[in-house]
Amino acid sequence: FPRVGFNSSDGFYISQYLERPIGDRLSAFADVAYFSKRGFVPNYGFISRQNNYTLKLYQSKEENGDDEWIKREPEFLLEMNPKRFGKVVGTFTASTGKWIEGDISGSVEAYNLYFQRDPIKLGNKVTLDVGAGIARKEYGYNHSTNDIWSVNTTVTVRPNDRLETWVGYYHNDQTSTSVYQYDKIDTARQFSTGFMYKVDKMNGVGVRMDYDVVLDKVKDVDYTWKRNLHCWEANITYRAKRDQWKMQIT
Repeated sequence: FPRVGFNSSDGFYISQYLERPIGDRLSAFADVAYFSKRGFVPNYGFISRQNNYTLKLYQSKEENGDDEWIKREPEFLLEMNPKRFGKVVGTFTASTGKWIEGDISGSVEAYNLYFQRDPIKLGNKVTLDVGAGIARKEYGYNHSTNDIWSVNTTVTVRPNDRLETWVGYYHNDQTSTSVYQYDKIDTARQFSTGFMYKVDKMNGVGVRMDYDVVLDKVKDVDYTWKRNLHCWEANITYRAKRDQWKMQIT
């Protein structure tokens, strides 16, 4: 099914992912999207899924969670399949390509290694999730390098089948900063908390708050309504600190 949505920055959008095999473990793909404020934004390329890894060569325009866009033309991506080490799962990706953001243009090499432990039960209704990773990015635009270490922890409480609450802490250290707004770390240390409440079998409501520890201020407060549409699910979110609306139907 196509994806449909809306956000204040880009307007209404509809997108459809298409993939066609062209050889042994090789396919051509296109993720075609239309935004009412941007027009057509096609992402396309080739993908090869092997036993232990996936290779991808593609060109795209992509948006992050802060409504910032980057153009990749093209990018080559290696993604290793998740590897389990006891109760820990490791993932690794490596990529190289050309990034364009406004007047900034140059090669970008990125390496990401991340480990996620299986949820730790602290009780019948409480779980702890812990993850840690290291990333390295090399920017050809100004010949800079940024090494990033991250640790993420989240405690989730489910007192009943209707209510889920959580509190998390996200910590990032880096040796430099990105020349692109798209992948800059805006919040080095952040607390997040919130809840989601299932009103009935068709509806749920929730609130999420993100707190910037370094700047000692609330970064975001988001209010969300989830609606079950049988074969679809609608999520409507109002980002109060940004005065933005977002809707997604998947």
